[in-house]
Amino acid sequence: MKYQRNGKTYDTETARMVLAADNGKAAASPQFFRQTLYRKRTGEFFLHCEGGSESPAARFTRPGQSKPLAGELIQPVDAIGAREFVEEHGGKRVGALLDEYFGKRPDEVKITAVIDRAADDMLRRLLDTDPAMRSQGAVISAALRHYFIATRIDGRADPLPADMRLVKEAGAVS
Repeated sequence: MKYQRNGKTYDTETARMVLAADNGKAAASPQFFRQTLYRKRTGEFFLHCEGGSESPAARFTRPGQSKPLAGELIQPVDAIGAREFVEEHGGKRVGALLDEYFGKRPDEVKITAVIDRAADDMLRRLLDTDPAMRSQGAVISAALRHYFIATRIDGRADPLPADMRLVKEAGAVS
């Protein structure tokens, strides 16, 4: 599909497909919806969305039409939106896709966290039950962000308890 907007051309034939995700419905279903992330040669990202007559891609094609038909559309997305799409739909390939298309985030720091067995058990249960938490690092990062926000609200002087030991290690994988 080729689409032009604000002087820019988005073409699924010439762009590189990054990742496709659908809602699991059969392609013939009116609820079927698929999004495919593409990257243009210029580095810009866009989503090609297609779906049935009851999907977000459904379109009215003629004036006075009473029901929408299956359709497709192209939606430009910024790098943040593209990264979020990869993080949400990348599955087991998420790390490789993030590295390939976005590189290492400069604000990421690799650390090793020393935690007790009870915290480790909770961490493993969370990884098994919450699909949003894809790695131990994601869980620890979310917990630390939450903790720092809570301490700012409480106004406590010391944001980290004395028994929390974090050790930076260059090149360590956590």
